Amino acid sequence: MDSGDYLGPTAVQAAVLPARAVYLVADGSEGGLRRAVQEACTRWGGMTEPIVPVKPGGEIDPWWQQVVSTARADSAVNVDADSDDAAKVAETLDMGLVPLADIDNHGLAAFTVHPGAVGPGELPGPNAYVMASENRRLWEVVGAGDLTDEHVESLRAGMFYTRRPHEDEVARAQLSGWTLVERTCSQFAEHWASGLESGPAVVWVTEPGSFADCISFWNLRALRPLRYGSLPMLLLPVGQVQDWLHFAAELGHVLERPDQFEPDVAVCSLAVSDVDLHKTASELELQHHEGEPRIGHGWPAAVRKPPFTYLLGLDARRWLAFGRSYGQVTDVDVQLFRGTTTVRFASPVDFRPGGTALVRSPRGRWRSGSCRFVRQGRAACWV
Repeated sequence: MDSGDYLGPTAVQAAVLPARAVYLVADGSEGGLRRAVQEACTRWGGMTEPIVPVKPGGEIDPWWQQVVSTARADSAVNVDADSDDAAKVAETLDMGLVPLADIDNHGLAAFTVHPGAVGPGELPGPNAYVMASENRRLWEVVGAGDLTDEHVESLRAGMFYTRRPHEDEVARAQLSGWTLVERTCSQFAEHWASGLESGPAVVWVTEPGSFADCISFWNLRALRPLRYGSLPMLLLPVGQVQDWLHFAAELGHVLERPDQFEPDVAVCSLAVSDVDLHKTASELELQHHEGEPRIGHGWPAAVRKPPFTYLLGLDARRWLAFGRSYGQVTDVDVQLFRGTTTVRFASPVDFRPGGTALVRSPRGRWRSGSCRFVRQGRAACWV
């Protein structure tokens, strides 16, 4: 290369992250929602991938469009929406579109890895990640995640282990963080956040098969802070909590958070009656909050203690729709050339060999690209 092409040394930062999809499903399609969740559970960062119901004519609600923008999804994937409607939504979102069958081979969404390739990470107790039970009720699929039987059979020994639990274990695993869907966010979080506020935990109550409640919870959880805050989120079926021994005490342990807000819990639902929501809150040993809700920034803050309080009708979007950028960041020394510069660096993410991901400039000072992890801990990328 001509010496005039060499510009000298410089230092840059690289953010390594997965490309993430937004799944398009036909409005009201329970099968589409289930299939989208199953696909998300096979992808690094899948818990943060929105699922958007598409109305006839290619219309989507403005909130779903805001979710996609806030979550910073990269590519649209059509699960079971009408193809013309899906194309219109992708155009609205200013994204490329691929059918679900091509998600691993075409388009930006292909630049990710299986969650089992990100790790090794610790094994959960008791040594397997919880997904939906054998009954695969919709609330379990959305709350804990799911895989097709074929995918479970294809998992290599040592990749990670899953199990289908009994009854209340799906809810308990959400509290402990040992769900399959939570595993997709191993070594994945925001590296920058703006406008993030501490807020009440979210307990979303649903009829076991409610499409509207389950998809609303999935997309709200997709916006949950992963690094710059702790915000418990829990999906529960109506009319079952009273049979779960010591579950209220387990929830109470999770609610011991810094005293920067009131109430402790926002109890939410689209279809469950207020009477049943109050009954569920009582079964969780929550007390109704008297007075106006409060969100503050006091520091240091005491730890909130029982009795924990709740309110109905709070809009959790207020404290979840904050600005963010995702990725694990590393500093890179670069010999800069005019035109294309090849950058090699130690990955800030612990990968098994052979995966792909995106690499981006946290400050937008150079063009984004992709990288392939050619051996343990090393990445080669072109910018």
